[in-house]
Amino acid sequence: MPRWDVEDLQVMARPYAYAMRSEKPKLPENVDWESLSEMEQGRLALAIANWIMTELEHRKD
Repeated sequence: MPRWDVEDLQVMARPYAYAMRSEKPKLPENVDWESLSEMEQGRLALAIANWIMTELEHRKD
């Protein structure tokens, strides 16, 4: 992901930005990180970050 253009990152992150405004993200139970493509790793990393942010928000309440 470090070699990606900003526009590529924005396109990949867009679905997560919309999801952050509504429901809780759904993360897969077990995933072999090494078997994922760079794109899939990036998407999963964003989903994990989204989940963490959601959890932190709920703990404030």
